[in-house]
Amino acid sequence: MPAIFVGEPSGTRPNVAGEAGWFNLPYSKQTGLISSQFHQQSRAEDHRIWLAPDMPITLSAKDYFAGIDPVMDAVLTITKQ
Repeated sequence: MPAIFVGEPSGTRPNVAGEAGWFNLPYSKQTGLISSQFHQQSRAEDHRIWLAPDMPITLSAKDYFAGIDPVMDAVLTITKQ
């Protein structure tokens, strides 16, 4: 059975720059952060800004403060079938 993604859209694109490292500029001595690797999980032409879940479910503040997890409820419902 293939994986089913449940919840909210991803927080980033499928292809991202990552593995950041710190560096110092030689004259100003200012510190910067630069990504050293590119993680390509999809085609190079994939310009989506996020990945949609198979079963979209949002968490409301009311659910959060009541300790209710609608995503886990959905997963448990799916796995009982």
